[in-house]
Amino acid sequence: MYDTAYPVRSNLRQAHAEAWQLIAQPGAFWDASDRVQLVEEARAALRCRLCARREQALSPNAVQGVHDTVSTLPAALVEVIHRLRRDPARMTRSVFDQALAAGISAERYVETVSVVCASVIIDTFHNALGLAAPPPLEPQAGEPTGQPPPPVVDDGAWVPLTRVDVEDGTFGLPRAPNIGRAMGLVPSAVALFTSHSAHITRCGTCRWPSAKRRPSSSLQGFRPSMSASTEPLRTPCCSGRAASAKAKPTTLPR
Repeated sequence: MYDTAYPVRSNLRQAHAEAWQLIAQPGAFWDASDRVQLVEEARAALRCRLCARREQALSPNAVQGVHDTVSTLPAALVEVIHRLRRDPARMTRSVFDQALAAGISAERYVETVSVVCASVIIDTFHNALGLAAPPPLEPQAGEPTGQPPPPVVDDGAWVPLTRVDVEDGTFGLPRAPNIGRAMGLVPSAVALFTSHSAHITRCGTCRWPSAKRRPSSSLQGFRPSMSASTEPLRTPCCSGRAASAKAKPTTLPR
């Protein structure tokens, strides 16, 4: 991956290549063929005429029509994918509710977000280097893997969030990033979405509850532990350094 004259760090190449391989494997709730179609549909959104008209409108809901699609995915799921790819800033709860009403479970929605966003990051990096987007891999055979019940709580979001120790944070707020907590309903989705960021990991003191896949690293210096766990998400990395900083107050220069 990344056949270019530009210097690309080897650990970044490896992280993105591993993420690309994971997309072509069966997920917890989508099989590999579905996951590859999620990527193809996200790319099709860039050429979708309905999405283009909606981008120019005051509200995307003011423009009705049918998406230009390249997959056999259900229409409600295509709507989710195209909104994620073309207009995520104006994506509202109504899109999620319509997906649920169409029979797409919250777990499948979370896995969709993970696959689409991971593929967009890799495609965007290719584009920045002047490279064509990588061709989708051949989907691996097999049914969705399923998963044990994850440690999640209803915390007022669209989907249940990863349970955390609130007292570990500042001002009674959890230190865990919401982007990770929001996908905690499907731990393997967290693993995929964060697998492409291994190159920014700073330390390994933190843990994400997860499924049975290989270790991978998370945003903002977190490192998920991929051994099955039902414990709450703990404090972030560098907590030792933070404690040390508290013990050594800074003296301002006169």
